[in-house]
Amino acid sequence: ARLAAIIPSIIVYNSKSYIDFIFSALSFSILLNKNVESIVGALIFAALLRRSVDENEVCKNIILLTINEIDLLKCELDMNTDRIFDLSINPDTFLSILEEYRIIMYNIKDMDEKEKAEEVICSYINKKNKTPIKRATVNHPICIIPYAIFLVDKYYHNYSDILFIAAEEGGATSILCTLIGSLIGSLYGTESIPSELLDKLINKKRINTIVDTISKKRVLKSTIDDFIKTEASLTAKEFQELNAKIKHITQKKKIKKKKTIVDREATLSKHVVESWTKIEKAKWRKRLEE
Repeated sequence: ARLAAIIPSIIVYNSKSYIDFIFSALSFSILLNKNVESIVGALIFAALLRRSVDENEVCKNIILLTINEIDLLKCELDMNTDRIFDLSINPDTFLSILEEYRIIMYNIKDMDEKEKAEEVICSYINKKNKTPIKRATVNHPICIIPYAIFLVDKYYHNYSDILFIAAEEGGATSILCTLIGSLIGSLYGTESIPSELLDKLINKKRINTIVDTISKKRVLKSTIDDFIKTEASLTAKEFQELNAKIKHITQKKKIKKKKTIVDREATLSKHVVESWTKIEKAKWRKRLEE
């Protein structure tokens, strides 16, 4: 489901027509992920984010807005199945998965309790899942994307706390919080970011500069290269720290050398000889006692 968190931020400033926006998102998505459920989920979320940015006022029902966007996507893509096929994606599969997202969103649109919404989402997925799931926060696009939209729909009035509410859900919280944060940000702007998160932000000045550069569409290749280089070293350091913490779990067990036929025969012979030796010793001791 991480694809849905990546694609919108790249596509949202696309000023082309709606159909061009769709296929720009799809073309970029398949470079990162070949799973159709992930690609469809990323497209839906990108379309929702694009729509919410364009809205003049805060939408009071994000779920209905999502259903509307899915209907628009289905209409456009149904008339452009040849272009979907050109991306090496089965159009029928693509449209059927779009419908699956719509069914889930429709089934949770009137719910108020997140536990019930989570139950509906999981039960739908479990119809075709070999391994049943109990939480909608697993890293599965058809689970976590609808659930993120549901949480935004129910807690939009409490936008300063919604990220903390999402973090307490457990599961793939990094994805859940990213989806919720981007959607809340598109609706409310930077004022939706809790002050305590901004105050404790590491490299605050640098990150603000990057965000400002992106928002003004003045991103240079040097800026991107510098960001990737810095993030790569930080990620490597995080992995080192993680490996150090779980060293006792990840230590490789000694791989037993596979025995040849000769080795197995030698072992068997040794076992037979030792067994006979034990029997003979027992007989000898018995005779001594007699």
